[in-house]
Parts: sequence; structure tokens; C-alpha cells
Amino acid sequence: MDVSRLKNDIDSGRTGDKSAAFDPAAAPLGTDEEAAGTPVSKAAVAMARANENRPEGHEWAGQNGAFGDGKPQPARRYGAGTWVLVLCLVGLLALAVWFGVSGWQTAGDPDVGEVTGLGYGAMALGIIATLGLGIGLMLLVFRSERR
Repeated sequence: MDVSRLKNDIDSGRTGDKSAAFDPAAAPLGTDEEAAGTPVSKAAVAMARANENRPEGHEWAGQNGAFGDGKPQPARRYGAGTWVLVLCLVGLLALAVWFGVSGWQTAGDPDVGEVTGLGYGAMALGIIATLGLGIGLMLLVFRSERR
């Protein structure tokens, strides 16, 4: 089995993971080998085919699957803890929306008063801290994915 046959099987829908259509790949299997002037190993093609021909209800066989023991991994199921976390996050989102809307509505109220320089400073500090935290966390996620 060669790479072009596997690509044709994927595009034609014979692997069972999608309908027949052209499937452009960012770096198709065999690109590096072709650039180096070496053929793609039969093991690499077999591994790619195993990932394409996974049974229904199984995720891509990634790190602990085809690259480890060769068995497809079952699809992830979400437990009660996941749903509790999702409900808490939705609640926090609703609270943030309520707080934002109520703050927006009272901004024009003459009884509340104008925003002082200290208020603007607090807003700027909050924005900078939030951006720093978000960027820092994304950098940690990116760095941990690279290891």
C-alpha cells in the first residue's frame, strides 16, 4: 500500500470517516519523505490507514492508540463533574452579563455620579491584569502541547 492509494481511499470515502470529496491536507503523509528523497515506510502507511479505518464511535487513535498499542480508543464520555462545571460556568456567565447590563444602565444615572480618575485607573489595571493572565495561560497551554 502506498501513500497515493491511501489518499485516494480517503478522498473517495472508502475509509468510512467522511463522504467522498477532495480532502486537502496541510502536510500530507509522505511530504517530508518526498522532500528527503526517501520512501514512506510501510509501517507509517499502515498506521495512517489504521487511524482512517477506525470503528464507529471511536476517536482518532492518537498518542495511546495507533502510536502506542495499535488499538483505537473509545470515545470520551462526560461524567457528572463535567456537567456541574459547565453549569457553574454558565451561571458565572449569566452573573457577568447581569452585572454588565446593570452597570451599563446605571452609567447615565445622575445619582450615581461620574467615574473618577481612580475608577479609570482601576479599570485599566483590571484590563491589563486580565490580558496578562489570558496571554500567560495561553502561552502555558501552547508550551505544554509542544512537550
